[in-house]
Amino acid sequence: MIRSLSLARDAPTRWASACRVRSLRWVEVGMAGLLVVCGGTVGSGCTEPPMPDDLDFYAGTWTTLYPNGLPYTVEIEPAPDGSAWMETRTSEEANVVAATARITYNATVLQSWIRAQTGKEEDRFLHIGKVDEAGRMVWSDATYMSCFPKWENVYQPDGPDRFVVKMESDAEEHRELIARTPPRVHTRVNRPAPPGRAGRIAFVSNRAGNWDVYTMAHDGSDVRALTTHEADDHFPRWVAGGTRIAFRSQRGRDDGGWDRWEMDWDGTDVTTVDLPTQLKNPDAGMFPEIDPSGSYVVNAAERKGEQDLYVWGSHGRNERVLAPAVGPDYRPLFSPDGSRVLFISERDGNPEVYTVDVDGTNVRRLTKAPGIDRYARWSPDGTQIGFVSDRDGDLEVYVMNADGSEVRQLTHNDAEDGEISWSPDGTRIAYRSDASGNGEIHVVHVMTGVIRNLSRHSAYDGEPVWSPLLRSP
Repeated sequence: MIRSLSLARDAPTRWASACRVRSLRWVEVGMAGLLVVCGGTVGSGCTEPPMPDDLDFYAGTWTTLYPNGLPYTVEIEPAPDGSAWMETRTSEEANVVAATARITYNATVLQSWIRAQTGKEEDRFLHIGKVDEAGRMVWSDATYMSCFPKWENVYQPDGPDRFVVKMESDAEEHRELIARTPPRVHTRVNRPAPPGRAGRIAFVSNRAGNWDVYTMAHDGSDVRALTTHEADDHFPRWVAGGTRIAFRSQRGRDDGGWDRWEMDWDGTDVTTVDLPTQLKNPDAGMFPEIDPSGSYVVNAAERKGEQDLYVWGSHGRNERVLAPAVGPDYRPLFSPDGSRVLFISERDGNPEVYTVDVDGTNVRRLTKAPGIDRYARWSPDGTQIGFVSDRDGDLEVYVMNADGSEVRQLTHNDAEDGEISWSPDGTRIAYRSDASGNGEIHVVHVMTGVIRNLSRHSAYDGEPVWSPLLRSP
């Protein structure tokens, strides 16, 4: 283990999230003090020599499963100025940046790598790294510095496109933790860059004779058929930070069931996905939702003839019912900050929009008009909720504040509208409408009410889903 660290014990606050070796000359370390990175003071001309090539193998994009079974994407790339390596870990299901790290090399004091990581809820961690005699990258935990690191994360290359991360420690108190922390295999992937800030819209259409997944640009141009299988494909959703699309398909099934498939957003690398147990839900038939921190899973499930919302830890344990009541609950969605769950419930006799705090308290009914309310969706910033209602006699698109106030009707026609999705910037809502005589993808501007028909095709188009921007928890 790495034992030599130069510390100053009078640190007033926690360590900084980024080590800027050409301007800052230190990194704070937990509650222990300051870890000297480069001697001298700011402006003293202290300059680090070029970084060694220890991390060159790890450059690129990797996919891995965390111990809870959920998929993550890891991107490791040089900083634009070449002074550091940058690492980003993304929860593929939640499209949320779970952690970022800046990795610098200190040649003057430690002759080691320094990895400063910021995670969910601003959790911060520090690791000191060196390459051992076996060629493994060994990261020793130095977050709390009690004065010596007690465990290590070891990166072991396994061929040109794989590396394995495993936890090691000679401390007795860590044996149980290591025993239940299996090695994480990282596999190199070559994914296309996600769509830009304007995004793309995925949707389904039967224009080729059966249901396939398509995408188009935000203005309706550049329509691409991503699937052309004879089986039906439905319910597309963006995952892996907008680089991949998950969808439900009957391909390979002759029993009427469905499986989850995924592909890159350009339609390549199509593969079936064996979901972790906690993500499988044969009851409601929809994809479960992961909270922005990656800690919880929510979905509708039927138990003893009653359909309620259930929350699990992301490891699939600690199941609990959320806001139980007589009458089915369905279509739950975590708020962007993960504090609340939006859902539809018939507990008061007809489908209405509700929210509940993630701990099951503060159940609030947001809509109270007669008729059916459905397809409720949070705006990207969590301040508004879009939904569909037939309170005027047919299904129209509405928007309201997140507390249920200031309800506004956005569409006014004699057709049926539904299946809504917010644009990444929160200014527009895509939805399916048969106002033109068949299902089409329309977009309405939330402030002006201006509507555009994007798909303009004689076939039926529906289930629009706008690509996301990555969010930080």
